[in-house]
Amino acid sequence: MRLLPNRAVFRLPVNCGGSAGASPSYQPSQNDRRIRGLTPPGSPVQMRFDIEFPVRKPPTMPDQATILRGLMERHAQPQAGPEIAAARTGTRCLVIASGKGGVGNSHIALNLAVQLSKAGRSICLLDANPGPGNLELMCGLNGYWNLKHVATGARRVADVALEGPYGIRLLSGAAELLDSPFRSPTASQLHVWQQVSEFLNQHKYVIIDTASGDQPLTRRLMQAADCTWLITTPELTAIADAYSLVKSCAAQAPLPQIEVLVNRSESAIQAREIIERMQQTTRNFLQQEIHSAGYVPQDACVGAALAQRQPFVIAHPKSAATQAISQLTTQWTHRTGEIHSTFTNRIVGQSRRAA
Repeated sequence: MRLLPNRAVFRLPVNCGGSAGASPSYQPSQNDRRIRGLTPPGSPVQMRFDIEFPVRKPPTMPDQATILRGLMERHAQPQAGPEIAAARTGTRCLVIASGKGGVGNSHIALNLAVQLSKAGRSICLLDANPGPGNLELMCGLNGYWNLKHVATGARRVADVALEGPYGIRLLSGAAELLDSPFRSPTASQLHVWQQVSEFLNQHKYVIIDTASGDQPLTRRLMQAADCTWLITTPELTAIADAYSLVKSCAAQAPLPQIEVLVNRSESAIQAREIIERMQQTTRNFLQQEIHSAGYVPQDACVGAALAQRQPFVIAHPKSAATQAISQLTTQWTHRTGEIHSTFTNRIVGQSRRAA
């Protein structure tokens, strides 16, 4: 046998004759790969022939250094963080915030999202409250996976998104993930952020239900969003805490776009007086401007819908609260203006400045 590149050649003696005592005549079959040096069958001459078989090279296993180098190159690809090339996606981000708990943040966020979806807009609703998923309970859902599992790499964003009423996409457990860029994010966390950014940019509107009170994460989200609806009620403490949140935002950076919404108002006149009083206080002491989003009246149908685990715009479509949400939806959808950067890119930009 002799070896050639990529093949082995076997050279065997064969008696092609038919005399007594000789070995049987060799008749070449069609299965021979390649046959060289054979004479016609029946020849008394002993000849030799070569049969060539292709030889497969054994697969080469990459060493550990090659594997590690490949991993580093993949993680190094998004060098600028989770910034997406298409910055002007048209996705608008609205943060729902409040100075204190119990003023109806989650009710406003959920029912606004449903009403926008009924109007034909694609909506992603993020639950950024640190506790259990209240938004899931309010619309009759019960999901096990959330964004906390995405942060650990156990699931992808699309796997944990729940489909709510009228096709809204609901993401729970967003508080820890949204706060991660401000805590020296690793390469894997930036990869998760890229997933989140790509998912959010598939929707026309992103609504974030934040934790109540003056929280650092809430202020960061307010700075990164296109607009913030600051929810208050006619209760004096709720108004005072709402102004306190405005004051904290103004102390750290230029005041973001803040619009005050009075929930459970007894009348349009009462809501207008509360908003004007907050605007005047902000103007006098902070030299900043806040705006009016409107109001939602006091309505017993809101509590009844909660007991049914349904948004009140679905359970009670003709209620006063539903009519107010419909009017707010119309106002929000008529807003125009170019989006110069995605919400997640602005979050990452804030984290770099903070570092």
